[in-house]
Amino acid sequence: MKIYKHFLRFFLLLLAGMISSIYFSSMFIEKIYINSSLENLKNFSEKTVKKLISLKIDQHQNFLITLSEINNIRITLIKEDGEIAFDSHSDPKKMENHLNREEVFKSLREGEAIAIRYSNTLNTKMIYYAKKVVFNNQTYIFRSAKEVSTLTYFINPYKNKFIALFGGLFLIMFSLVFLYFRNFVKRIDNLQSVITQIGRGNFNTLITLQKNDILYTITKNINTLALSLKNLTEDIKSQKELLSNILENLPFPVVIFDEDKELLVQNKYFRDFFPDINNLNELANIIRDENLYNAIKLFEKGETNFNLEIIFKDKYFSIFCNKILYQKKQLILLTFIDITEIKKAEKMKADFTANVSHELKTPITVLKGYIETLEDEIIEDQKPLVKILKKHIERLSNLVSDVLLLSRLDAKVPLEKEYFNFKELILSAVDAFNRDVMAKNITLKIDIQDNLIFYGDSFLIFQAIINLVSNAIKFTPQQGTIEINATISEESLFLRFSDTGPGIPKEYYEKIFQRFFVIDKSRSRQLGGTGLGLSIVKHIIELHNGKIDVESEMGKGTAFIITLPLSHP
Repeated sequence: MKIYKHFLRFFLLLLAGMISSIYFSSMFIEKIYINSSLENLKNFSEKTVKKLISLKIDQHQNFLITLSEINNIRITLIKEDGEIAFDSHSDPKKMENHLNREEVFKSLREGEAIAIRYSNTLNTKMIYYAKKVVFNNQTYIFRSAKEVSTLTYFINPYKNKFIALFGGLFLIMFSLVFLYFRNFVKRIDNLQSVITQIGRGNFNTLITLQKNDILYTITKNINTLALSLKNLTEDIKSQKELLSNILENLPFPVVIFDEDKELLVQNKYFRDFFPDINNLNELANIIRDENLYNAIKLFEKGETNFNLEIIFKDKYFSIFCNKILYQKKQLILLTFIDITEIKKAEKMKADFTANVSHELKTPITVLKGYIETLEDEIIEDQKPLVKILKKHIERLSNLVSDVLLLSRLDAKVPLEKEYFNFKELILSAVDAFNRDVMAKNITLKIDIQDNLIFYGDSFLIFQAIINLVSNAIKFTPQQGTIEINATISEESLFLRFSDTGPGIPKEYYEKIFQRFFVIDKSRSRQLGGTGLGLSIVKHIIELHNGKIDVESEMGKGTAFIITLPLSHP
């Protein structure tokens, strides 16, 4: 009785599978047909509209009628108020207003639309594609339609053949399965108890092998699997103990929280530094650092990998924040690295750089004054020497100014935010380079709306723009082109600075933002670059919580794309 019960189940499953295959195959074929028809209608409409625009109005009707007959496609031209101006299959005067048709009002709003519905005019199901067009300063909806031929239409001629084919296949499969099913089910029942024991973790239970058994190979593999699982379980247990010991003895705090931010795993250093912690929120409340509160928000928004810096008990920590997948659950891993000594060294370096730069600024200014005086007093033969000296003093002055600005940015001095007109700021920056632009006969294209207002540190944003414009001019050849575009959305301001310079190899995309990095040192010295410009730009953009990306194609030019989130006081 048990054998026949299994057989009945298999029979029903086989029957259900065949019926499902036939059903889903028909649905799939019909979907392909409809998608293909929609694509054909769209291409047909675009080509027809282009041709209509080129024809005179008195040629439209004959052209559309001919085109409809050739392609077996219904064409309708609908006025903006829904009245029918032309229809290839019906008298427009007898047709009702189409403004409430799905594809018509959608295309008026969105430019184009599709619909699959029943046509009251032709009394059949149709596929519609509608597109808004303008002829002689008047808006129309150009609609093309095609009858939906159902899958039944294609299958009906072969219906009896399909039934015979599937019926024959079913009987053959049924007979073959029945011959082997009894022995198969008996042996499966014998294996069931053994497999259940293995599933419960009893890997010492093995099955007696019978070479004449039709399931000999499976039986042998189950025995092999049981032994492998036993060895694997022992290995996992050993590795778990090893990882636990490694984690416990790591020389820095490490902690893992579960999906609900409850404490899951911690090591000795974390317990010593943060005793009595039960969840992530308690940790944040003890540390009381804004960066950690923001990190929790980032985790809630779906961020998976980032790092931040905090100050706790007069120590600086760099926290590496990661989401790790374990048993289909997202766990939160925090690794604390003590960077107090690094921060002290950085501060000493920044203080030294700032002090040296300040000390150099005054004598450089004096030297520039003397050189400008010399230019007016020396003889003509000596002027080239003074010009060279002036160029190097100017380069040194720029370097000192850039270093001072970077020192200020490193110190993270609070931004002096205000509302300002972005277009005016960019035009002011560009004006500073008018002489250079004219000297190289560069075409400068600026596309920014007049009333684009932004809230930020206008001085620092101005410095960033100055550096980007200066870079573009330096690397754009004679009679090249520089484009500056700005657009705004509800959340961000987008800037794009592009040039027609030599381009940047992909392997340097990240390095160009490093301090003092230049791709071609000899060219950089020739152009007077300090290697700090793009580093300054990146610092300023990141202080405004923005980002900067680079796109480049060798021999064609480079574009820098800046995204600045909108903020308010």
